[in-house]
Amino acid sequence: MPVRQRKKIQEVLRRVIGLRALYQALFVLGLVLGLPWFLFRMTHSKRFRAGLWQRLGLSPPPRRQEVGPCLWVHGVSVGEVMAARGVVEQFQARHPDWVVAVSSTTLEGFGLARRIFPATSVFYFPLDLRMAVRRTFGAVVPTAVVLMELELWPMFLAEAHRRSCPVILVNGRITGKSFRGYRRIQRMLPQFDLITAVGAQNTEYADRFTSLGVPSARVSVTGNVKIDAAAAGLGCVSEWPGTGPPDDRPWLVAGSTHEGEEQIIGRAAGDCWRLICAPRHPERAKDAEMALRVAGRRVIRISALRSGAPCPPGADVLLDTIGDLQAAYTLASAAFVGGSLVPHGGQNVLEPAGCGIPVVVGPHTGNFAYEVSLLESAGGLHRVETQSALSAVLDGWISEPGLLVSQGRAARKAVEAHTGACERNLIVIEEALADAGL
Repeated sequence: MPVRQRKKIQEVLRRVIGLRALYQALFVLGLVLGLPWFLFRMTHSKRFRAGLWQRLGLSPPPRRQEVGPCLWVHGVSVGEVMAARGVVEQFQARHPDWVVAVSSTTLEGFGLARRIFPATSVFYFPLDLRMAVRRTFGAVVPTAVVLMELELWPMFLAEAHRRSCPVILVNGRITGKSFRGYRRIQRMLPQFDLITAVGAQNTEYADRFTSLGVPSARVSVTGNVKIDAAAAGLGCVSEWPGTGPPDDRPWLVAGSTHEGEEQIIGRAAGDCWRLICAPRHPERAKDAEMALRVAGRRVIRISALRSGAPCPPGADVLLDTIGDLQAAYTLASAAFVGGSLVPHGGQNVLEPAGCGIPVVVGPHTGNFAYEVSLLESAGGLHRVETQSALSAVLDGWISEPGLLVSQGRAARKAVEAHTGACERNLIVIEEALADAGL
């Protein structure tokens, strides 16, 4: 190697190592400065306390005892974990000699992963501290890592690279907001060129990954695994408890709602619909229940029904649990998907569509723009701006039951027409492993 080229490489390495040290110092400083806030949240929220010692690396997962190669699959929260299910099951069927370990970041994602992967090691993803990352890698001993959608942390990528462990991003998506944020720091961190392969959901996301430094030869357009999961009805479908005497009103699911939405949907539904309301975070159950009652609705929690409490005639059901939303969609005639009437960016609209029911959302759907557009163009989704517009859609479905059914079928057909992403993402994984000699 020429002396000039060797010196250039050495200079780049010194720069990268220095940037990582700076990043790590700033990360630790942020944790220290935010300690009072973190302590307050941990005192008042189980979600913040869950898995803390494991995430800090102080109590890493039990060291893997199984021999053979290991695929570490990570899904940030519930949606990513559910999307990973099809990938994991098909990978295990095709590669029975591989061990699979699954991690998640949130309490809800961790709980769901333990339920749908009962025979698999499940643990919390480490904070991006060098000690925590290294101790977790040392316990899991992965041969390769699969990240669902987008969860890129500099120290994690650096440790995987140090161990010659391929990092494969499947079902990749990067929103406009995330893209703009990464563009601001792409010359520093994270190092997108350390990603071995990317299976992007669509061409827009693929272009964003290449713009951020992933070589174009490593990026493929594979579609959205969540469409496959929705079409197959994958999820943790639970047995539905009794809900009192028969009621002629159809069920409307308000799924993944955020603060401020429960009262709006409660009023918009009026007396013609019976509601099943599922707050995005079950810890908001108390506030969500109060909002529904302010809207004039009678409410009972599903946990109370499961404990044997009688259901008041015609009462709405509030889901204060994880794993019941999929079952609710299978019971319902229509769905409102939350995070869209407030400026959050929306939640997954594919799950109700896969169950063959029409969907209505608010104006804020940037997080799922492609999926919303897909269903809307097929005639299976309505977008509204206001409570009165929402009421008009719900009243229209009541007055024309045939329209309700036909739009539900249109939503289901749109989902079925775009399946196959799971297989294409598996090909990305297998090709990346083969290129790495695994």
